[in-house]
Amino acid sequence: MKTAIVPRPLDLREVGPAFLLTFDTRLCHADPAKGIARLLRDRLSPATGFPFLAGDATGDSTNAIVLELDDRVAPSGYELLVNSDGVRIRGGDEAGLFHGTQTLTQLLPPQIFRRTLVPGVEWQLPGVEINDRPRFAWRGMMLDVSRHFFGVEAVLKLISRATSFAASINLGFSASEARRSATVCAACASVSSMTRMN
Repeated sequence: MKTAIVPRPLDLREVGPAFLLTFDTRLCHADPAKGIARLLRDRLSPATGFPFLAGDATGDSTNAIVLELDDRVAPSGYELLVNSDGVRIRGGDEAGLFHGTQTLTQLLPPQIFRRTLVPGVEWQLPGVEINDRPRFAWRGMMLDVSRHFFGVEAVLKLISRATSFAASINLGFSASEARRSATVCAACASVSSMTRMN
């Protein structure tokens, strides 16, 4: 198996031709998935320079990334299909859909994590079929800023990286240390505004 994803999905099959993201690739979704679509667009657009204009999830899905909520998929689980026509991600709920989009970013070249335009990259996704759901009730990381000081940018970067790997964050800090508490509160406020779904 050539495709590597962290954490390893329950079921991953390579199914054939790849899909190439282009300037005309659309991001199709129904209204309940608009928050996840916005987060995905915010992740993909800076490095690619593509606008990922919104489209209707029930319409033509050629050259599109389609996001759907489907109650037949396990809670927090997702199904991801990539073929030469496009991408379809079905999530059992918003958490599952979000995890599916994080897996999608791992399938792209690593330059996708840059926050500025990266010219000369072929934004190709391998043809895969992935079915996944959480194997554990909790998968996370601990950041203890009461013993080791981290600035707002470092905390935000850790949170972003952790969510890329379907992990949760547990922040530990002492309220008596005003400087550290203020830093964590500023980071939490930034994350709260970034992850608001509507």
